[in-house]
Amino acid sequence: MSIKRRVEALLDRVLRGDQPRDVVISVVGDPGSGKSTVIHEVFEMVKNSFECSAWVSIPSSCEDLLEKLFQE
Repeated sequence: MSIKRRVEALLDRVLRGDQPRDVVISVVGDPGSGKSTVIHEVFEMVKNSFECSAWVSIPSSCEDLLEKLFQE
């Protein structure tokens, strides 16, 4: 499936009106399969629809995760 089709499928799921606003959508796949690319594209499209949003890359060591979240 192309990146564009993946973005459209995820965007449709995120913007679906029949889901509660606090839903969590997991994106899984092999390393290098384009997960972050798809998610970032969708994030950029919908981030202004929310009062607060942040794009945070999770480091391999999660020790500094809260600090990165607060910086965003």
